[in-house]
Amino acid sequence: MGIDGGGTNSRATLCDEMGHVYALAKAGPVNQNSVSIQKVEAEFQLLMQNLRQQAPEHFQQVSYVFAGVAGTGKEEARLRVHEILEDLRPLNASIEVKHDGYNALYAGTLGEPGVVQISGTGSLTFGMNSQGNTARAGGWGYLIGDEGSGYALGRDALSAMAKEQDGWGEPTSLSDYILNQFEVKNPHDIIPHIYNQSHPRQHIANLSRYVMDAAINHDTVAQNIIQKAAHDLSEQIRAVVTKLFDKHQKVPVVLTGGVFTRADLFTPYINQTFDQYNINIDLIEPKLTPLGGAVIAAFRASDMQVNSGFVNQFIQTTRDGLE
Repeated sequence: MGIDGGGTNSRATLCDEMGHVYALAKAGPVNQNSVSIQKVEAEFQLLMQNLRQQAPEHFQQVSYVFAGVAGTGKEEARLRVHEILEDLRPLNASIEVKHDGYNALYAGTLGEPGVVQISGTGSLTFGMNSQGNTARAGGWGYLIGDEGSGYALGRDALSAMAKEQDGWGEPTSLSDYILNQFEVKNPHDIIPHIYNQSHPRQHIANLSRYVMDAAINHDTVAQNIIQKAAHDLSEQIRAVVTKLFDKHQKVPVVLTGGVFTRADLFTPYINQTFDQYNINIDLIEPKLTPLGGAVIAAFRASDMQVNSGFVNQFIQTTRDGLE
């Protein structure tokens, strides 16, 4: 059983080593940083109930449960989730709870060592080597860090618009993109749209797509924002790589998250940075969803090998259910 527990929604599946999926369930958020522990427990109960109802026999045959869950970086939070799953698990199943970075990493490396760069609304770099040692960078939140994230791109776009408005910044098409997004004509009218939001982070992160569009259309300011973000991401990745891997090893780096829907805008700068440092990396896309990464983690932890056709079979049998 694999579980991908997120801050917006959560998914779980029963799967064999061939990639055949016998049950697939979806529930709400389980990140203890944003919802109560009672809510977390209720969502896990819903996941398990749905899996059991869909495939009762296969549910009882599960030997290993891997749950990659957002918000379990601290041991006390991880243990709370472990206790919840102990009461809900199939009778003879072992349980392992880790943070969701494992799901994202294994979705790209299929259980092998490497590094994952997650860049969505926020940003986090996580890696693991062949000895099982791990390291991370980022994940400090938008008030302290989140460099190279969708939020960082959106914030820099707003800053560029403000500087142009005040007469000390370069002209940029980002101003028109942003005014249209907020449906205002005067840039100063954007202020209440930002500061009166209880959760402005997501609204700002949503502007990142306009930065990418403007960069594609040769807007110099937008291109500079992209380059700055790529530099920040490169430094985060380098920090993790140098902690875990020998300089001459080729390290797979999985790029995942909404920012990398246009990975082609960032990868030339990232590769250039690592060439300068003479560090050998291989930038790759995820082969599976994070839920698939959780399944890979379950098989890896139970010393089971997945079939060579696992990826294609898993994708085929989960595509409709994950919509």
